[in-house]
Amino acid sequence: MSGKRVLLIALLAICVFMLIACGAEPPVNDPDQPASDDLAANIDFYKSLSDNELMYKIASDLDLCLIGSNELLFTDPETIPSETLFMFFVYVFNQEVFEGIKDPLMYFNEDVDKYSVPVRDIRQLLQGYFERFIFDLSQVEGYEQAEDSIFINTMSGFGGARFPKLESKLFDKDRLTMTVAYYDGPEYQKISYTKTYEVRFTSDGFMYLSIVRTET
Repeated sequence: MSGKRVLLIALLAICVFMLIACGAEPPVNDPDQPASDDLAANIDFYKSLSDNELMYKIASDLDLCLIGSNELLFTDPETIPSETLFMFFVYVFNQEVFEGIKDPLMYFNEDVDKYSVPVRDIRQLLQGYFERFIFDLSQVEGYEQAEDSIFINTMSGFGGARFPKLESKLFDKDRLTMTVAYYDGPEYQKISYTKTYEVRFTSDGFMYLSIVRTET
């Protein structure tokens, strides 16, 4: 190898080292960081919805499906009970089945005649709706450690009726604060309770930041 070639290689190595040391590497796109154009388009989509459509997407069906001990109410997502988080997964799964996104039998296990839901799928979905959470599998009925899955007899069965009415909504940059009144009947005469929802929009959806219920 000639002296000139050795010198050239050495100079190139020094240049590469200096570029790395100075932080001059090309920026790497973070796949978890939403592109501003996608985020803006998603916010515009939610702004374009009617009041009823907005309530359906964020509030009223959720209020109908997660009830009793599994009612989703929180100001800190880390305080949401693990069983409620799992029922939230089931709720979203049902929404996706209704919209034709998911196969209703995708988790059905014929060997045990039950639905077998992998924990990784549950965590992945929850990460799309909550900035943080604690999913303690020891608190979820039907969890089998050997399969790392939760076994449940049915993934459907939600039903009933709600009579919601949007009282207020405020879009502020990438956030929405929305208050919904839930009436005791289709005549919309007496409010049973109200709920205030705060969400943060992402590039392809939204995250729940808090849901607070107020009795009337």
